[in-house]
Amino acid sequence: ARGDSGRTRRASGPVPDRLALSYRNQRLVVSGGDTVDEQIRAMLRAADEGEHAKWIDDRHLHFIHDEHGFTLVVDGENPTRLNGDRMRPGDRARVYPGDEIELSGVVTLAVERA
Repeated sequence: ARGDSGRTRRASGPVPDRLALSYRNQRLVVSGGDTVDEQIRAMLRAADEGEHAKWIDDRHLHFIHDEHGFTLVVDGENPTRLNGDRMRPGDRARVYPGDEIELSGVVTLAVERA
């Protein structure tokens, strides 16, 4: 689904200028404009799951930050899900702490406050 998947939930408190993506015991801090494909591949290699790194597309996803928070933008062709909902290349959706982003069925990233 395009847009923000119909979600109207808002984060409480001030809008963060950074978010963290966590996988197992690793955290990646993102800011607006960040593309995170290489960092996610590095997380997979560090977790002895390097064979899955090939499923993370170059520019698989990136984040836009504005006065309302963060938007996830899908650029990769491989499957991406936000909280279980399929996203296709070009789709955008608001992301909040507590959300989960699944990439290619091989890694699920938890969205957290940085």
